[in-house]
Amino acid sequence: MFIGAPPPSTATTLSEATLKVIDSAVRDLVGAAFERACGLLERHRALLERAAERLLRQETLERHDLEALRAELTEGSAAAGHERAARPSHSGQRPELTNLGR
Repeated sequence: MFIGAPPPSTATTLSEATLKVIDSAVRDLVGAAFERACGLLERHRALLERAAERLLRQETLERHDLEALRAELTEGSAAAGHERAARPSHSGQRPELTNLGR
């Protein structure tokens, strides 16, 4: 390293193999988070739609509105467990995650 030279970039300090391992791990983490988010949205779609309808009517939701929706979510969790058992699983249907920051 020379005085005044820029510090080495990550690309020059990590091997191509290491970069591929990191890329794969990040892709797996993002994919798992995506699947979980989709599952939560799907599982609570009716509640999400009620919140959206309320927002369209009122334009804003106050704390008590959010607490009421949260209570519905908590109460609906037990019933949703029975619905989930009857629904087909979407596991393994992760969309291709390409161009992540490239």
